[in-house]
Amino acid sequence: MKIFKSVFLFVLILFVPVLLVSCKTTRPNTVYINLNPEQKSVNDCSPHPEFSEFNIKKIAVMDFENSVQDSGGQFVPHPKFNLTPSDKNIFLAKNDGSIVAGVFERVLLSKYKYKIVERRNIERIIKEQQFAGSGYMEENGIAKIGKVTGADAILTGRVIDAYANFEVKTTGDQGAGGFLGTYLAYVTLEMKLVHVQTGEVVWFCVMKRNSMNYLNEPLSVNNYEILKDLHLFDKPLHGANPSDRIMYVLEQCVKEAVEKIL
Repeated sequence: MKIFKSVFLFVLILFVPVLLVSCKTTRPNTVYINLNPEQKSVNDCSPHPEFSEFNIKKIAVMDFENSVQDSGGQFVPHPKFNLTPSDKNIFLAKNDGSIVAGVFERVLLSKYKYKIVERRNIERIIKEQQFAGSGYMEENGIAKIGKVTGADAILTGRVIDAYANFEVKTTGDQGAGGFLGTYLAYVTLEMKLVHVQTGEVVWFCVMKRNSMNYLNEPLSVNNYEILKDLHLFDKPLHGANPSDRIMYVLEQCVKEAVEKIL
């Protein structure tokens, strides 16, 4: 009996500290955010069946119509994250239509044979012709601008979306032990190419893309890893801040769109 008691006390002394340490290191509130690559949506963006016959060599890229921007409310992070409160939706810029036009110009000039009309010349012509409001966006107005600039076609459209949204994954209390999230970029563009001489739309496309379309592999991160390194998402999501992530998705979207024209 004495031997049994001695063995029991020995086991108790040996394992109780281990159990206490184990309880202290357990993280019952660990939360994982799992990001998986998304398949790109299929967009019917084929050009006019007789596109080559329009003999387009010079394109005037007009500023796109800016997106409608709504902050979506405030996101107030837990103090442990050392982040300042910000809007749930962060937009590229108020003049995102001009930024999109600039990206189209760079892509067309860098990869393809088209000549581009400088947008400052287009702006001057719009002022000289005294086009009112957005009337010059209509086919007749676009054709007039094309004839004055010597362009064979006008590329224009509107920015439906160009923003990053803070997406939160929650379990239990909302705190450093209850959630984590990050900004994912979303871009949707409506684009059209109008032939100047005929006024005909020879290409029309609506393309929608987001950060998950360009995620190379599944990503799983927990809130304790984020607390140690706030930049864990920078590389897989292609940017250290929301604006960089939006620009990356935007540039990829424009490249895809241009490839579909040709």
